[in-house]
Amino acid sequence: MFEDWCRSMHPGARRYWDEFSEIVLVCPDLENPDGLLVGESKWKRLTSREHDRVLNDLKDRRGRCQLAARHPNVRFNVSDASMLDHI
Repeated sequence: MFEDWCRSMHPGARRYWDEFSEIVLVCPDLENPDGLLVGESKWKRLTSREHDRVLNDLKDRRGRCQLAARHPNVRFNVSDASMLDHI
């Protein structure tokens, strides 16, 4: 449910999967018209170390999937439960 809520914050966001990877959030990057926003969400508050590990895993998964060849301009985003503090 948290993943659905995170996708609802980004126009056009959807889940992506292929034979190599699954990515929770993929959508056009509103900050870069030629880019793509690729994201992961975790329903807990991540420590800095956990955030870095999730981010690196997301980058690895994106690099193995077909999105990498089609969309070279990517911005990565990791959302966790701490973002609920800001609503």
